[in-house]
Amino acid sequence: MRSITLLLIAGMLALPMIAAAQTPTEAPSATLTSVASATATATSTAVPSATTTPTATLAATQTPYVVTATPAATPTANAPQPDAYEPNDTSGTAARIALPALVEKLNFYPAGDIDYFRFSVKASQSGLTLTLDTYAEIGIDTTMRLLSSDGSIIAENDDFSPTDLRSHIAVTSSAGEYSLEIANQAQIRPDFKTYKLALKLIQPPAPDVVPTATPAPEPGGAWDQYNGTNYTWDSAPQIAIGEALEGLTFGCPSWDSERAECAVPDFFRIAVKQGTCYTAATADLAPGVDTNVIVFSDQRDSAAPLTGNDDRARDDFSSSATFCSPYSGDAYLLIGQAGNSAPPPPIKDRTYSFSVNLWSQPEPTSTPLATQPGAQPPSLPAPQPGPGHSEPGLGQVGDDEPLPFIPPPVAPAPTLEPASLQGVIVEEIRPEQLAQPTSAPQVVIPVAVLACYDRNLNQSCDVDEGIAGLTVYVANAASGALLGQAITDQNGRAQLTVRVAETASMNISVPSFAASQTISARSVQIRPIVVKTVAAIPALIP
Repeated sequence: MRSITLLLIAGMLALPMIAAAQTPTEAPSATLTSVASATATATSTAVPSATTTPTATLAATQTPYVVTATPAATPTANAPQPDAYEPNDTSGTAARIALPALVEKLNFYPAGDIDYFRFSVKASQSGLTLTLDTYAEIGIDTTMRLLSSDGSIIAENDDFSPTDLRSHIAVTSSAGEYSLEIANQAQIRPDFKTYKLALKLIQPPAPDVVPTATPAPEPGGAWDQYNGTNYTWDSAPQIAIGEALEGLTFGCPSWDSERAECAVPDFFRIAVKQGTCYTAATADLAPGVDTNVIVFSDQRDSAAPLTGNDDRARDDFSSSATFCSPYSGDAYLLIGQAGNSAPPPPIKDRTYSFSVNLWSQPEPTSTPLATQPGAQPPSLPAPQPGPGHSEPGLGQVGDDEPLPFIPPPVAPAPTLEPASLQGVIVEEIRPEQLAQPTSAPQVVIPVAVLACYDRNLNQSCDVDEGIAGLTVYVANAASGALLGQAITDQNGRAQLTVRVAETASMNISVPSFAASQTISARSVQIRPIVVKTVAAIPALIP
């Protein structure tokens, strides 16, 4: 009996298998659907479900002293990427280049990256002068070493000059294999910053040939009146307050003159007085020019900018930045093409004007009093003839006495009495009893904002967590008028001063993370911007 029961159970278990094996030819889609369903079920049973990542929110979370902001997810295309020659971080993986060479769009991302390149010098190229140069954006400080095939150092250079942070090596070439090591020793993050490498072979002049001086560029070339010299802090020329500089361009300096379409920012210097306010503005922009103005203190880029401006208005690409100096001394102005790129060619035609003027508060405009409706100007009585007049209007009393001038009486202006209303008592208020409008006094407010990535999630900004390159805006909370803007330094701190009424409220915002807070001019308490999720920050301009 037990054997019969086991056989029945085995037969019942075999029936589904036999049914599954006999797949109908009329409906193959049904079989695919059931297999897919079974597979999906098995998969969901065997593998735990993935935890869904919450969508990043741009709204700042209000806390007593900290604003926590999580940026929206940034597309991968907007994040900094290694250059096209990576991986070349060691001498064994050095990227091969040929002489002569101009390698562009190189970077040191991620931070700490070192680039190696390998090249050969032919026997026919021996005896020539081999020059190796780096050209970098502001924020990169290159150091370069030329190595032989066995790794020994042939030559090395850090800075071309005390004020020029690019690297330069010049040696007499010999046939063989060589490698080049390039590193970055700047103290700020290299994200989105690029540099280029140029290798040249120069034929030395004959001994009896006296080299001639390089001729000055012809008028209308890629340089302006400063001849391409005002591209560093130390070479910034001092300009006068109130003087307009016309025909300025972003043409390259002489050491890169062979690249007719390259561009660099312009640097200027002015003398400022404590408590005095100034406006630095560009104007007369040629087509293709989009300026950006940043004002620095006498500490240059080692401190946060005083203020800056990209576009004067939504449809005006010129720039206008107003600031009040908290000290007496020098201030520096950096003017560049928005986006830190060159204007469209030809650069010699992409001109602009620049000036720094004293800022004065605009005078209030008075509105003329409206004329009372229905009022008519008073009429003067007709003149009467004087004594001795035989005919009015002759102008004489006798034969030789002139008629004395008697001013005509002026009728008083008519007064309009309002119609009295029954049951209403009207009492006249004397002028001295009227409330006089009062204007709140202006005060200078220092604004300091700190932004950081909270990597250790301790709800505070530690020393090494500052975010550089964020633009901080300060606006009037009531009117929305922009009072000033600044960019955070390598420590994540932005500092500027604004002038507002002592009763005003100000709105401080960081659009990169949609974080904002409102403070009072009487009690300046600014909470730090603490970001929990790391995201790419757009590149600065210039």
